[in-house]
Amino acid sequence: MATAIVDQSVQSTTTQAGVFVQDTDGDRRANIAFAMRVMNWTLLSAFVATTAIGIWQANDAYVPQRVINRVPRPLPPGLQGLQFSAHPGGFGASLLGTF
Repeated sequence: MATAIVDQSVQSTTTQAGVFVQDTDGDRRANIAFAMRVMNWTLLSAFVATTAIGIWQANDAYVPQRVINRVPRPLPPGLQGLQFSAHPGGFGASLLGTF
């Protein structure tokens, strides 16, 4: 697309002594078009390289969260009769004992 814009701007007519003359310098147009293609490929390559380096850096710096699975401890003998319960309607506690 950029090459087409350059081709159109270089091919514009010019006036010499009041007469419109078509610019026929094909070498100049070819050089400009080549320079535009080189610039486009260079910038595309820089973008791809920056993206790849960014993805690599993000993967390298990623630290996963640690999940710890704990085994519930048994209650001490003095608290064996204490029970707590929770349900959608509220909260309850009871104390059981043996005599």
